[in-house]
Amino acid sequence: MSWEVKTMQSGTSCSKAPNPWWNAALLRKNATRFWPIWGAYGAALLLMPLLLLTDGLNRRPPTVSYLSESILVMACPIGLVLAAVFSILAAMAVFSYLYNPRSVGLMHALPIRREGLFLTNYVSGLAFMVVPQVVVFLLTLGVSALLGAVPVGALIQWLLSQVCFVLFFYSFAVFCAMFTGNILALPVFYGVLNFLAGGLYLLLNQLLQQFVYGYYGSYIMERAAYWLTPALVFYRAGEVAVTGGGGYRLYGLHIILLYALVGLVLAGAALAVYRRRSLETAGDVVSVRWVRPVFKYGVAFCVAVTLGQFLYFLFGGVLPGGIWPMLCLILLSGLIGYFASEMLLRKSFRVFAKSWKGGLALCLVLVGACCVMDFDLLGFNRAPSADRVAAVQVSGLNTWPSDDASNASFYLTDPEDIQAVLDLHSTIARERRELQEGLISGLNNYEYGEYNQERLYLYYEMADGTSLSRRYELPLYLADLSDPESITAQIAALAGRWDLVEGQYFNKIPGDAELVEVSIDRVFDTATATYNSVIADTEADREALLAAVKADLAAGRIGKRFLFEDAERRSTCYTANLRLIFYRSSTVLDEDGKPYDRSWDGRVEISLQTTATETLRCLTELGLIDDAHILVTHDQDVSEYETRAETNAAGEAEEWVIRAADEALPAEAAPRTP
Repeated sequence: MSWEVKTMQSGTSCSKAPNPWWNAALLRKNATRFWPIWGAYGAALLLMPLLLLTDGLNRRPPTVSYLSESILVMACPIGLVLAAVFSILAAMAVFSYLYNPRSVGLMHALPIRREGLFLTNYVSGLAFMVVPQVVVFLLTLGVSALLGAVPVGALIQWLLSQVCFVLFFYSFAVFCAMFTGNILALPVFYGVLNFLAGGLYLLLNQLLQQFVYGYYGSYIMERAAYWLTPALVFYRAGEVAVTGGGGYRLYGLHIILLYALVGLVLAGAALAVYRRRSLETAGDVVSVRWVRPVFKYGVAFCVAVTLGQFLYFLFGGVLPGGIWPMLCLILLSGLIGYFASEMLLRKSFRVFAKSWKGGLALCLVLVGACCVMDFDLLGFNRAPSADRVAAVQVSGLNTWPSDDASNASFYLTDPEDIQAVLDLHSTIARERRELQEGLISGLNNYEYGEYNQERLYLYYEMADGTSLSRRYELPLYLADLSDPESITAQIAALAGRWDLVEGQYFNKIPGDAELVEVSIDRVFDTATATYNSVIADTEADREALLAAVKADLAAGRIGKRFLFEDAERRSTCYTANLRLIFYRSSTVLDEDGKPYDRSWDGRVEISLQTTATETLRCLTELGLIDDAHILVTHDQDVSEYETRAETNAAGEAEEWVIRAADEALPAEAAPRTP
């Protein structure tokens, strides 16, 4: 008597079927059941040959170059958007059985291995889009032949790009499908994960600018976000570029191919997850156990940085200053995201009693991270050592007067100049707290002309080839100009360097450019009490003025920069600006060897100052300014404006008295003369 018990062979590993790795009947069923997907996708792609035919018949004869450009333009973004949308629809369709307990049990009872189910369904969904692409490729080839110009290279590039788009997005959609048991959650996961890196970069960049004084941006984080946002990469790679022979090609076809290989890797990873997926998770938001804490805390973090900043944007105007109000909103938003994700995972609203410890841990982590950033425990603002810096670019300062040197950018390589910038950086790091408080209280506690807020950009080129960037919002005080150790005095010394300022005016003008026009705006006409512009008519006058301006610049008599609208600035700077326009014309050859004219014009604008003795002498000798046509300083302009206002008011009052007498109005109704 035998006690051996015969057991049923597992449906997930049965190999008695004719081909346990493939099921042709399932493939045919998917094709007939989900025909609206591949039918709609094919119909959308058919627009390309139809548009080419219509446009080609109106352009006889169309050239290969024209058809190539038209075809490649349709590859992106139209083809990219279609691939992204229909990929998720195809994945939802062919793997829809995973999201219903009855259907998932039925499918896995078939005599086919899990690998066979996955492969059959994966190929089914992929065929929904690749087959229409091939059909449209052949139709477009026929239309091109009918029009008499066959752009074979462009058509191959189009087909290759569309297949690669689909291969990546569909594989990514299938990969997402393996981690959820809810069909409504699948498109949400797919959409969020496609743009998660780019969105997080923008949010974290904004958050770090709030918490970390001096933070400007991270090149590494920016590039990582770019490469982890495939839609953005494909859009850039799908741009049409012109080849040397006048043809057209896709700018980044090699990048598109690389992401297609990544799609194959994602498909392999999806198969690995599918082989170990528990069938009982149908209906769960997250079907893989070890992914659940990642989902829970990931949702909490994303909601914290997104909703927290949104609430601060809405209510920041009524909240006290500092980072702690924002931290409170971030904590509140993080808890909302944490408990909401816990409810989704547990399918219940009763989660607080069992999950409060995780919420507390989340809050502690967020508070700790904010404290590290706010107290600069990692030394973010610490200036680099001088031996590590090869060069530094200083920019962002907005100084007076308003001309071409207002937003100067200095590129410094001299060790002494670099050390001066490092000393300034060290002072900023040391006085970080005082500077932040000054930004909050300065505008309310100081009069106009005594206080100013400036933005300072520091971009270091390090000796090892890396870079370091910082951006500081700085409160500057007029009273600190007398203290050489103050930040205000150090910035004023840097912004007032004659040798640096001089190059800001003419560094963008080519040496062979011709000076074609010189004019001075806001010259005051004493006879009419109006401002007018005057122009240097002859070439000799223009050249004389240019030589005078350069002489004053070299001697430091013009171009002086001011950080404040103080008395010195108002009494030194005229309201008039000297405008010099340059022009250069040259003949170059195009791709076909034909010459064409390539002209260039540029403008230099310099604010005139009372110290520019050579320029003022030249203007007087040329007769552009005289006793009847004068330059006025800002102080004189304000005085003249007030005088005219008083005169106009007195005249209006006198006119009113005369009219009132004529009309016999009561005298007490007449306005008083100011």
